[in-house]
Amino acid sequence: MQRIGIALDIDGVLIRGKKVLPQAIRAIEKIKKNKVPFILLTNGGGMAEANKAQELSDKLGSEIKPYQMILAHTPMAPLAANYSHNDSDAVLILGKDTCRDVAFEYGFKHPILSEEILAACPEVWPFRAPSDKYSPVEINRRVGAILSFHDSLDWGRDIQIRQKAGDNYCNDSNRKQLPVYFSNGDLVWSNNLSLTRLAQGSFRNALENGLSGGRKLQRTMFGKPCKSTYDFAKNAIDRHATELYGFNPGSLEKRLYFGVGDNPESDIEGANRAGWASVLVKTGVYESGSHNATALVEDVEEAGVLVAKKDYNLPKHNEVDVPNLHVIKALQSLESRGLVHVQFSWQYYYYFLNDAGIEYLRKFLHLPVEIVPRTHIKTAKAPGVRPGREERPRGERRDGGDGYRRRDDGEKKEGASGDFRPEFRGGIGRGGPRPTQA
Repeated sequence: MQRIGIALDIDGVLIRGKKVLPQAIRAIEKIKKNKVPFILLTNGGGMAEANKAQELSDKLGSEIKPYQMILAHTPMAPLAANYSHNDSDAVLILGKDTCRDVAFEYGFKHPILSEEILAACPEVWPFRAPSDKYSPVEINRRVGAILSFHDSLDWGRDIQIRQKAGDNYCNDSNRKQLPVYFSNGDLVWSNNLSLTRLAQGSFRNALENGLSGGRKLQRTMFGKPCKSTYDFAKNAIDRHATELYGFNPGSLEKRLYFGVGDNPESDIEGANRAGWASVLVKTGVYESGSHNATALVEDVEEAGVLVAKKDYNLPKHNEVDVPNLHVIKALQSLESRGLVHVQFSWQYYYYFLNDAGIEYLRKFLHLPVEIVPRTHIKTAKAPGVRPGREERPRGERRDGGDGYRRRDDGEKKEGASGDFRPEFRGGIGRGGPRPTQA
């Protein structure tokens, strides 16, 4: 399975609110058992990758290494090279206080928080008293950039601070705008609350509409669906493949990457932009409606894939103990009936079994209703009348149902009559008569 790489979203795919989805635990076990390179790719963050990896390892009961944990701000770490010296500009970090620790870990020399600015200058946002938890920061250097590592904890305060910092930046350097970096563009996110919650993308819209003055805000986006984040994730998947199989993944034929998520605007859009296969699950923010996903499944456990090499002479499939040709032909038959989705990449077929396909196979194998595939466990519906319909007695057939329907003359004609003599006329082209030989 080294030719496959998987990036799994966390919120809405593995976890819903603070609850771990049981099918997520089984899916991770299956991925590890089959030695599939994978990472966790999320637009969440606010803590160090090692801490988040440990947290997920404990919840899932399976080890997740720090390099397999790609948080929203992880691809922003290389920006520290521009702000890593003693004489570098300070950077304003938006998010909870742990985000400053993450910035130090990335190599930023002078990261500061909004709360520290508020403690030093309460007038910048007089609607809330500064917290005693934070000491006033000595702002003896210019703020050179704003990095939104996580969701803003106070939109009004952070928008006002950005305006003040931006004015100082422009006055000091005669630059056009203060550069702003966002770790993701999600408008909403999901938890145990039935309503979706506003996320960092909504804050970005408020910032742009409130302060740009009709000009487009100079900003750089990271996170899903940005291609830079998927390039970063691809390298992490390849690193995991090297660890699993002990060789340079560049020596392999091209790997097919899968992005599994619950948000069509970020997870699915990002995977599609990067040229990956996209799998949309129904356990998060997605409920219904149009989408551009390669496959739509109930949950992450159902997001399985069967791989077959395009080699009709291969004596045996690498997973199923039958000739490879038999597997390909069987899946072609299922595809023709709309029961599987097929994607081809670099001499390999990738097959996704959809809901209709699972139901078909369950009936084809003559399994009782209480027996369902482990990856598609659903509560069986009780038999009953379709909504809006009533049980009505069916009328009697005109013939009483005792005989077959026949032609009006009562005879069943089969084939041509005995005196039928077909005539074949010569013509042009391949069917033309041969010339008579002398």
